[in-house]
Amino acid sequence: MHRLLQRQIRRYLGESFQPDEAFASFLEQVSSRYHEVDVEQRLLKNALVTNMAELNKVNDQVQTQNTELTRAMLNTLSDGVYATDTQGVMTFFNPAAEKILGWEAKEIVGRNVHATIHHHHPDGSPFPAETCPLLAAFSPGEPVEGQSHFVDRRGRFIPVSFRAKPITNGAGIVGSLVSFRDIRRELESDAKIHLQQAALDGAANMILITDVDGNIEYGNTAFFRCTGYTSNETLGAHWSILNPQKFKYLLSDIIQRGHNYAWEGPCFCKDGMSFDVALRIASVKDEQGFATHFVLVLSDISQRITAENQLKNTLKELEFQKFAVDQHAIVSVTDATGAIVSANPRFIE
Repeated sequence: MHRLLQRQIRRYLGESFQPDEAFASFLEQVSSRYHEVDVEQRLLKNALVTNMAELNKVNDQVQTQNTELTRAMLNTLSDGVYATDTQGVMTFFNPAAEKILGWEAKEIVGRNVHATIHHHHPDGSPFPAETCPLLAAFSPGEPVEGQSHFVDRRGRFIPVSFRAKPITNGAGIVGSLVSFRDIRRELESDAKIHLQQAALDGAANMILITDVDGNIEYGNTAFFRCTGYTSNETLGAHWSILNPQKFKYLLSDIIQRGHNYAWEGPCFCKDGMSFDVALRIASVKDEQGFATHFVLVLSDISQRITAENQLKNTLKELEFQKFAVDQHAIVSVTDATGAIVSANPRFIE
């Protein structure tokens, strides 16, 4: 008889209870059912253990696959990426990071990241780890981003922009993940832009840059000085403010003709005063050959025009005087010996 059934009979019917033949047969049937339940429980328990093991195995496989997939994705990025533990020890270093900093992953993994690539400022002064913004990602557990310099394998300082974020699991922060980008070309480009800006602002000629519709995006110092406009008044305005009648549709005509343009004529200052300019317009085109911007160079030729007008007036006066001489005076020119070498019509008569 099943042990659980025996214990229940003794509890409720007493230790001396002896069942008759019919009741004993019934009890055997009940005991048999108890044994079947035990078998089913053992089978269920074994199934649960087996399923739990299989689930753990599947979960481990998924985590492994996710880790491998994440690693593969990080390895394809053009940005440098590295990971550390909570002590700042490098645990991962992707190929882009190798290319930027010159270290191979097998050389740098296991090293302290700050002591290896972030230990000094470009001026040579030490960079204390306690002030390192990259390590600060551990404390608040929030992403940190900015610009700094990393030291490559050859000891050169590489300007980078970075973003650091903590790596967490159910237990809390377990490390950090840092992505960074080499910004040397950007800084060089910015320096060139500043140099070009300085050159344009120092130019004697007036220079404007407009979009393809003629809206002003840049004006140099000479332009504002000569016209009296301010940057707030001109940036975004159409360049035809200089000569509404002439310039309103000029750029669209230039686009249709597809070549640069030169013109001389009047422009108008903010106060309405006019001045003469020599205008040169060149289009800036994209890779498909479509104009995206226009560069306009305006040279103030007012003095030249004034001088030319004065010269014309002088020549006219000389012509008039010559005509008067030719009509009334008797004139001859001799050499040193007194021989006549030239005479006007009146002398010849």
